[in-house]
Amino acid sequence: MRLDAMKRADVVRRPGSWSVLGAVLAAGVLLPMAGWSQSSGAPVSFANPLPGERVTSRFGERVDPFSAARVTHTGVDVHGKPTSRVRAAASGIIEVATARYGGDDRHGTVVVVDHGRRLKTFYSHLDLLAVTAGDRVGKGDLLGIPGTTGRVTGRHLHFEVWENGTPVDPARFVEDWREPSAQ
Repeated sequence: MRLDAMKRADVVRRPGSWSVLGAVLAAGVLLPMAGWSQSSGAPVSFANPLPGERVTSRFGERVDPFSAARVTHTGVDVHGKPTSRVRAAASGIIEVATARYGGDDRHGTVVVVDHGRRLKTFYSHLDLLAVTAGDRVGKGDLLGIPGTTGRVTGRHLHFEVWENGTPVDPARFVEDWREPSAQ
């Protein structure tokens, strides 16, 4: 009888396969919502690349201002003034700093920062570049000035976060842009 009681107690203390499966499923659903990187397994927090300026268009479905078609907006647009400064959201290496990204003029002047852990940030429509490809930057370092290069309706910064090469909602990573939680 004592052996049976010990076996039952041992089973109760050991995590079962269902609790491990539940933890894995929760991590796949809840961690990305909290700004965790699925590729690195660690929390990622980016600084606002254009502090003090207002978001004019969020990530997701919207009406294209040029064609009036419904499209997926793959980043966040932030209003900028000629005196505003675009800052690196996190430390990394400048992968791209060009006036002609991808062979066309749609994005205007662009900077792409590789942050490692399969995360990159994309900054477009800049009027002035303060970096070149290969430069190392720290969180908050100057990248350029928001502008009107490329296909735009006014001066702004278009900012994207890429995880494993796929655009994801930057508000997952930039606390300033997260929606207030419902209480």
